[in-house]
Amino acid sequence: MWLRLWIAIGCLLSSTAIHAQAPFYQGKLVTIVVATKAGDVYDLYPRLLAEYLPKYIPGNPNIIIQNVAGAAGLIATNQVYNLAKPDGLTLGAIYPALYFEQLAKRPEVKFDWNKFHWIGSMASSNTLMYIRNDAGIKTIDDVRSARCRSAQVRCHRRDFRGILYAQAY
Repeated sequence: MWLRLWIAIGCLLSSTAIHAQAPFYQGKLVTIVVATKAGDVYDLYPRLLAEYLPKYIPGNPNIIIQNVAGAAGLIATNQVYNLAKPDGLTLGAIYPALYFEQLAKRPEVKFDWNKFHWIGSMASSNTLMYIRNDAGIKTIDDVRSARCRSAQVRCHRRDFRGILYAQAY
């Protein structure tokens, strides 16, 4: 029994000579693609994150901000989804309400919102679509085909093409 114990201790001590693997992010560059122009309100959050995040990631990678403004964040979102390698070195700071564009089946949407991996938010905002029962709009297809200046539909928010969202009441 003592022999087995000494063999086990010897194996444990000899295994400490194996060198630890370097952290994945050591010497790497992490890019945060921001869906607004530099200096915009939503640009400030990722810049603040980029300032402090490296010290919490093993390997302390360098983090840069890449602003891809346009189409209310749709260009940046399409870029992150279609061009970024899935290697953990690209993050997207995009508008959470962009899933409405996919829901409305806009042809410019080149992403599947369900395939994004959400890791967190620095701010919380709510998006709401509300429709009165007597407005004549019963399905999302009715919303897609609604005319924004009809008697039943009032519009409150512009989408990336400058067309107003239909919110009926």
